[in-house]
Amino acid sequence: MSQYRCSLALSVAFFIFGLFLPVSATPPAGWPAPANLGIGSSPTFRNSPDGDLTLTFERDEQLFQSHFEASGSWSTPVLSATATSAAGFRATDPDGVSFLACTKEDGSICVSPPSETVVAGPGKIRSDILHFSIDGSGTKHLLYARTQEYDTGSDYSGSDVFYRKQVGNVWADEIPVASGLSISRTFQLPGISVTSQGRVHLCSYRDIYHGAGEGQFTRERCPIQDFSMPARIAADANDTLHFVYQSFAEDAPYDQDRLKYVSKGPAGWGQPEVVGIQYAERIPDLTITPAGELFIAWEDPDGNILVTHRLP
Repeated sequence: MSQYRCSLALSVAFFIFGLFLPVSATPPAGWPAPANLGIGSSPTFRNSPDGDLTLTFERDEQLFQSHFEASGSWSTPVLSATATSAAGFRATDPDGVSFLACTKEDGSICVSPPSETVVAGPGKIRSDILHFSIDGSGTKHLLYARTQEYDTGSDYSGSDVFYRKQVGNVWADEIPVASGLSISRTFQLPGISVTSQGRVHLCSYRDIYHGAGEGQFTRERCPIQDFSMPARIAADANDTLHFVYQSFAEDAPYDQDRLKYVSKGPAGWGQPEVVGIQYAERIPDLTITPAGELFIAWEDPDGNILVTHRLP
């Protein structure tokens, strides 16, 4: 009997001790242990037309950049700019010509070369570029938001999102994408993906918008309950959507403060997978290469930039 009581006491002790063990941040099977690029924030992937993949992030109010090498590792981050403020959004066409989209003081949006006003500044409405890219056919894609001027946060009614594309030398009429979105320069930015075929996808909280570049955008509601902001999206050539998001749901038994990945293919939504741990207010990023490799980058609770990748 004494041996039984001793065994029972040990079992209870281990159980109670286990309740206070820290939750492991080790990724599940299928997600390799992440590479640590050191202290930083706001990681952003860039895919160049020649296949070069880089990751840019902020550190000490400066921009650093790391390249994904043929060996499968990330290069030592090097200083790429002495200020984090960006002059605009740059994109390169299939011929290697670089274009710049930027917002002027009057609220208009210009693209150069040549310097042309694509979106006029409409008085007391602020225009902000959300995305500018060029697909494999040379078509330019511009997504932007318009926000009415307001005095306090309580007066903010949300931002309206629009889309324009340029085929050849002609900019098509703008297409309304969404209205009343909560957008800020900190962490409430929508996730946007434009595929090499010119298909456009945008996600904000649990709302997902799809457009083929023609006509109206369609809206879809994500069925995953803890799908929350900040979320990023990438679409592959087979129209499978890939998401990385911060798990959050009030009054629900979900993994709080977990970075998760989920996909949606022709057969529907997959099961969410835990990738890592991060602060809820930080924006992760993901990208998918032409070879099908999926990369995810995020900032961990200690302020380090972590990167992991796998074949989907």
